[in-house]
Amino acid sequence: MMANRLALLCFAWALTVACPVLSATYYVSFSTGADTNNGTSTGTPFKHAPGMTSCSDTCASTTIQAGDFVYLKRGDTWTGQTLTIPASGTSGNPVTYGAYDSGDRPVIDRECTANNTFILNDRQYVTIENIKFYRSGTALDKHHLMLIQDTASGGAVGNIIFDNIVADHGFESANCGADGFMTMIFFIAASAENNTNGPITIQDSEFYDTGHNHMRWQTVDETGKWDDVTITRNYFYDGDHHGFDSWVDTSSFATHTNFEITYNEFENCRKAIYVYGLDDTLIAYNLIHGTNTVEDQNTEGVAVGDHNNAHEPQNIDMIANIIYDTKGTGSSSRCWSYFEVTNGKVINNVCYDNYRACYDGANTNLTEANNVYYSHDVAGNCNDDASDPKWSDPDNGNFELQSDSPLINAGSDQGTSLNYGIYPGSTWPASVTAADHDDYGAGWERGAYVYDPAYSPDKYILVTQ
Repeated sequence: MMANRLALLCFAWALTVACPVLSATYYVSFSTGADTNNGTSTGTPFKHAPGMTSCSDTCASTTIQAGDFVYLKRGDTWTGQTLTIPASGTSGNPVTYGAYDSGDRPVIDRECTANNTFILNDRQYVTIENIKFYRSGTALDKHHLMLIQDTASGGAVGNIIFDNIVADHGFESANCGADGFMTMIFFIAASAENNTNGPITIQDSEFYDTGHNHMRWQTVDETGKWDDVTITRNYFYDGDHHGFDSWVDTSSFATHTNFEITYNEFENCRKAIYVYGLDDTLIAYNLIHGTNTVEDQNTEGVAVGDHNNAHEPQNIDMIANIIYDTKGTGSSSRCWSYFEVTNGKVINNVCYDNYRACYDGANTNLTEANNVYYSHDVAGNCNDDASDPKWSDPDNGNFELQSDSPLINAGSDQGTSLNYGIYPGSTWPASVTAADHDDYGAGWERGAYVYDPAYSPDKYILVTQ
């Protein structure tokens, strides 16, 4: 009766009132559910989620609509499953897949028998939160864990949020075979319809153990691209290739734009941030360390440039990052490189104990200033300050500043949009906090951290968009 009344009111007020969506909530438990249940309560959950490979009976006949919630039970694992998002939401009424109950995140495990634990094609307004995507087993390589794309005949992908997820490719000697092309989360712009895909937000999440890239943003034709992407407060660990990777194959292909890569930690990734075929991008307040443990010739903290004469990046700013211990075995191992970039800034970064400090080549209108390069085997062609940054315990990932650090009050003010540095005590990705440089001391710090001599847990704010 209430639904009928609401429908009549919406009909009567259609010219002046935006009608709310009547959303449904579904519960899914592998341990206690059945696909013959109605799924609408924790006492009658489905066994599989709508969109999972083995969803059947009432689960299969359930139509997910804008505003619906699908909650997977914490502590449960779905083995041999792919979750394909079945529907789009609308503005203010996203389709949400998340978790309920207490305990560990629910796990979807595709094993190594086929491609993709998660697929999202041609969808808008979808939120994925508090779920772990995993691949166990042995043998098969060259498989992606998660695939997000606009297909050749489909619509654009946009308004997608990944929040507090875990993606673990299981790339170990016992898991998923030998080295291969195994991108963990693959974003492909493949449309022939001139789609601009975005916005996309990936936040507060964890990415582990991949044989190639943790994430790749790729275009495969002249029209489709990714735009308005935020990647923040995430933890990337153990990537045999790149942590973040953007890619354009030829000069005729579309160029991605407007990315923000901020407040992330990259550990043991061969090249943490690899920017090719991308314009108008901010790389700021990231921690990058430990790439020397990757068995590869060349390791880099940040690499920006023109790959195979496909596209010369424009407007790429690299501000207040920490890059430590990128000593690979190759002569091209270095803190950062910019090659054939037009318009950009490299300011307030700290590079310490890398094979080579930097490579600055064939760039146009690149401002490189007020950085620190300390303890390198080869200087490179960057010549700013060479002071010991005096971090608390860099070998164990603690880059907070000691009281006598020369980085304190030595930074260059980059404006209000970049005021917030990392506050002491932050951990990734559970509790990343930040403070305004202007609130502490006589000026900005160099590097990613704000120094507060009276460090107290009540003097911080959560970093939000």
